[in-house]
Amino acid sequence: MDERIEFTIRPFGLEETKAVTAISADVGWNQPQEEIRHIIRRSGKYILGAFRGSELVGVAASYPYPDGGFAYVNEVIVSSAWRKRGAATQLLEKLLPLTAADYPVLRLCATALGRPIYEKFGFRPFASVSFGEETGELAAPDASGFAPMRAADLPEAGELDAANFGSHRLEVLERLLDSAPDAAWTLRREGGLAGFIIRSSMNWFLQAVDGSALKTLVSYADTHAPGGRMPVLIRSEHVELLDAPINEHFKLTLMQYGDAVPAPAPAFSGFLPDIG
Repeated sequence: MDERIEFTIRPFGLEETKAVTAISADVGWNQPQEEIRHIIRRSGKYILGAFRGSELVGVAASYPYPDGGFAYVNEVIVSSAWRKRGAATQLLEKLLPLTAADYPVLRLCATALGRPIYEKFGFRPFASVSFGEETGELAAPDASGFAPMRAADLPEAGELDAANFGSHRLEVLERLLDSAPDAAWTLRREGGLAGFIIRSSMNWFLQAVDGSALKTLVSYADTHAPGGRMPVLIRSEHVELLDAPINEHFKLTLMQYGDAVPAPAPAFSGFLPDIG
């Protein structure tokens, strides 16, 4: 067993963007540098680093969602050279009380490696999500009802996202649409918004009103997007709704600490990478 050592745990800002990007690449997440900058800005005071001297070796952050009454713990990553030395635990020992003082309900999306750590801090699972993509030959989906997503669609899309996610995050949708205007669509049925899908840096992000819309959105995006297919991160119980062979890379566990806000009901939702 590797020996636990003490790290200096402290806040940091945009000056550590390159260091966080390097750690992300080291653990295989490969997040773009601009996304890392957004994470640092968005987390504000709820982002901490583990340092050995002047070297940043680990990170943990929380995204607050004020109107939902909860925060998402995310970006909990430690450089491979410093794993199993206590960095993640020390980061969480500082980050969780800091965040819970303002947001007593905390959620996260845990890897298999991270889940035992979070359970020690009192997090409990409430759902499983799967990360993978459709494989094989796909039949061209019915294109009726689809249209390129535009800025004018964002308020309505934001309401659907809030209904499924539990909080408004319009600025996230705006950022995603700006980054992928040629790979974002809305699906309308009988005059109403049935769902939308946007290509993010790591996977398809979508919200849908039902399983049929979820399946149609993913199939349409896979057959119409520049660059072709991407994985989608959805509830494991909904994978079969895609009705196509799935290359499942891994599963993640949605977990919650505190019960002041109930865990969300199953939604036909593709998650953003709030991964711990």
